[in-house]
Amino acid sequence: MITKYGTDSERQDSCFYADGSGSMVAWSMEGCDYYVVASGVMDIRYTDPDGNEHIIYDTGTLDKLGFDTDFKVGKMSDKGEEVWSWVNNNWFEVYSDTDLDFCSEPIDTIDSAIDYALRLDKEAVKSGSKQEPDIIYG
Repeated sequence: MITKYGTDSERQDSCFYADGSGSMVAWSMEGCDYYVVASGVMDIRYTDPDGNEHIIYDTGTLDKLGFDTDFKVGKMSDKGEEVWSWVNNNWFEVYSDTDLDFCSEPIDTIDSAIDYALRLDKEAVKSGSKQEPDIIYG
């Protein structure tokens, strides 16, 4: 199901926004000063039923192995370190195009991060503090 922000309601975790680089823009909107970045390198160690270890750094590998929803990833996480080990996880942060020093605290889900970015932008418009961006992402 698609959420009000156009994201997949079954893929809200930051692990579904990982390309292996440690930082990628996960959401931006024209006219919005704030944007969402998936930050941090994801590193999952998965041991399949045959005993083969898989090292997962990106969403494509998760999908290829069949772990394509929050529920499936959560179910594997519950199996313990012997089967599924989060060596490192990524997270969402919100940044600003006009205030280059701004960075939010880590945020758990894509929709929560988008909601926060939109609220910040709305508050900036209300207060009259919204400026033209220093950087424009294409």
